[in-house]
Amino acid sequence: MCKLSICIPTFNRATELDKTIESIVSQDRFIHSNDVEIVVSDNCSEDSTREVVERYVSKFKNKVFYRKTTSNISDRNFQEALSMGRGTFLKLNNDTLSHKSNSLDSMISEIDMHEARRPVMFFSNGLLGCIGVATFQDFESFVSRVSYWSTWIGGFGIWKCDFDNLDDFNRMSSKQLLQVDVLLRMAAKKGYAVIDDRPLFRSLMTAAKGGYDFLGVFMDNYLSILQEYRDRQMLSDAIFSLEKKRLLLEFILPWHVKSVLGYGSFFSFAGKEKKFRKHYPGHHALWMKYYLRFPILVLKYAIKQMMDGISHSSGSAGKMH
Repeated sequence: MCKLSICIPTFNRATELDKTIESIVSQDRFIHSNDVEIVVSDNCSEDSTREVVERYVSKFKNKVFYRKTTSNISDRNFQEALSMGRGTFLKLNNDTLSHKSNSLDSMISEIDMHEARRPVMFFSNGLLGCIGVATFQDFESFVSRVSYWSTWIGGFGIWKCDFDNLDDFNRMSSKQLLQVDVLLRMAAKKGYAVIDDRPLFRSLMTAAKGGYDFLGVFMDNYLSILQEYRDRQMLSDAIFSLEKKRLLLEFILPWHVKSVLGYGSFFSFAGKEKKFRKHYPGHHALWMKYYLRFPILVLKYAIKQMMDGISHSSGSAGKMH
């Protein structure tokens, strides 16, 4: 019986997807057992995605599956990918998220350990400071610890029985954060969660991110989802305020700087002052921190950008000899 379905929604990333799948199928747990399957939901790609995946389908019959949508359905493709899974636990996986050699064994160990109680499980990949595997007995402590990383689809997973019984999975698809909505709904219902923060994956280099309203998604939409639980008194004012501060200084600020430098993203931050006034009224000290830290981060990323360029040039030169 399949224990873990790696569910990959993808769009026009054939090269990265190939590396992602290869990092999974090369592991002993995949090769020598039926514990793991890979399902790929292709969001109407126009590149060689079909050809890439069908090579693996042919090689690993009944372990790799492919389906292509008839049109681009945006974030609703997350549900399409998860619906293809047959495993006890369904794990979303970015098409640019390659697996380290121990990932499958580690995840299945956690699935086996917690299958009886079926807590919310989130795989944060060291993003929380490598806290190992931590258990949370209430909704607020989980939200406080997972923080804005709950927006990362690579950490999201759900027990198949919970997925099959969940009403309106896509209700927040227009906000581009349906994974956050589902994660928090399940955490509020269960009151018991596990975060696996061991570094199990590697992000692959790809084209610069962008093309959508960054502040609209991560300020307006994310905070509106949290507000629902604040209104229900499941999230205290203190934790809500702390999360707003983290979001601004630890998440939005770095992406703003990267976008200004063209370093890995091309998001527009036009109208940010209006957003700040809306969500942080009277927080002048917080705004001051934002603008004081901005040039420091610009310098930091500019140096890193330059060093990355030197490293790339040296590597390319070395390959020529």
